[in-house]
Amino acid sequence: MASARFCHCRQCIVCSWRRSLAMKARAYKTLPKVVADYPTARYLFLTLTVKNCAITDPSADTQMDESVIFQNDKAQRLAGFGLSPNNRSDAGKRR
Repeated sequence: MASARFCHCRQCIVCSWRRSLAMKARAYKTLPKVVADYPTARYLFLTLTVKNCAITDPSADTQMDESVIFQNDKAQRLAGFGLSPNNRSDAGKRR
């Protein structure tokens, strides 16, 4: 493609498709380094979902804030789980 103009809207089908191609290319580019750095690693594909917040409620902003804070807290906990050498003995246990 010589040139193109995209809207960069998240809901745009073409822009989302192009973004997914870019992310896939970036993942394929970094994969050999990850495999070389962590040869015995096991990989996990994980999709997490939560219930939608009620938007008709006057306190929807508060519910949304609480939901985002909850998700960020759990994602940080999951990302840090079992990564340090001191925690490897309990990697299979729940915290």
